[in-house]
Amino acid sequence: MNRVSKLPELRVRTIATITCTSPRPLCMASTASRIGSTSTINKPIAGLRRTFHPSPASFARQRRPVLTKNQRRVRRLRNLLVLLTFLSVLYYTYSPFRHTVIASIRCARLMKAVALDVLDYKRVFSKEEAMGELATLTDEQREIRSQARRDCHRRSAQRMLEALKKNSGIYVKLGQHVAAVQLLPKEWTSTMAPLQDQCFPSPVAEVNDMLLEDMAMGIDQLFKDFAPNPIGVASLAQVHRAFDRRTNRPVAVKIQHPDLQEFARVDMLTVNFAISAVKYFFPDFEFSWLGEEMNEMLPLEMDFRHEAFNAQRTKEEFAHLEGKTSLYVPEVLWADRRCMVMEYIEGARVDDLVYLKDNGIDRNQVSQELSRIFSQMVYLNGSVLV
Repeated sequence: MNRVSKLPELRVRTIATITCTSPRPLCMASTASRIGSTSTINKPIAGLRRTFHPSPASFARQRRPVLTKNQRRVRRLRNLLVLLTFLSVLYYTYSPFRHTVIASIRCARLMKAVALDVLDYKRVFSKEEAMGELATLTDEQREIRSQARRDCHRRSAQRMLEALKKNSGIYVKLGQHVAAVQLLPKEWTSTMAPLQDQCFPSPVAEVNDMLLEDMAMGIDQLFKDFAPNPIGVASLAQVHRAFDRRTNRPVAVKIQHPDLQEFARVDMLTVNFAISAVKYFFPDFEFSWLGEEMNEMLPLEMDFRHEAFNAQRTKEEFAHLEGKTSLYVPEVLWADRRCMVMEYIEGARVDDLVYLKDNGIDRNQVSQELSRIFSQMVYLNGSVLV
């Protein structure tokens, strides 16, 4: 009886000793079979196998060496350099990735300006509320309040101007619309006024690539003596002097900025979102009309075939006034979606007073002619061409 009761304890001690010393599971099985039943021994053996750990010597061999502070720093710099190299290669070789990066930067630049402007106006309006009602303020307090608001207008407009200039494209068009709205504060309209003339030209190489993409013909196949420097640059296009290769006539070549189409959709969505954000924070300031106008007009302005159609339509509508008006519509030789070729005519802007004076043109007569032309188009012809 005593021999049977001590057998399990003996079995466990024997198996534990063999498990820790013997490298072969066969030894455990054979030793256990000598001591007792195999079915009884299997359970302790399985449990001991699960709890078995390698020896300290083998564990030390698997441990990684401890790096010094400088070594860790070098490793981080190396990993960062590899990542930057990979992203640079991806940026210059994979156009969708490049498009995403540039679009994100443009959106972030505009939204940063909008957010700073909103915070600036919120801070100024909070100070105005703390000062009390306008009717209860003294003349000096009213002047301080007005000056603070004017300064806020100027700061906000300057921030927005920098963002629009850096983004270029339709953002410059947006700034031109703002400059023309006389209902806005003077600080905004005067700050945005430089966008009427300060536009940057696109490189001729990019223009040539765009023509090859759209028409399968480059500058040399379409024109002769193509002037590399444009004679005029606007927010959506630029104009070059050249000679048409087919007719050998001097022409003015209007070419859309190549990068405009790439970001037009994203830019329009960003502008609409920014206008909605401003309306959310300042419900009394209604600018949704600006986004609606851009959504309707911009796609038409980006298709020069529509402009060529309007030119022909205008010429037909004023045909009965030939000899009675100074209006002259240049002949359009041909037009594509992003390129339009017209006859070249020497001239200047209607607001160039120096040019008018030097050429003996009466500015009052120019003003009257413009009034008659627009009145004919709007009130008599019943159409506003866009």
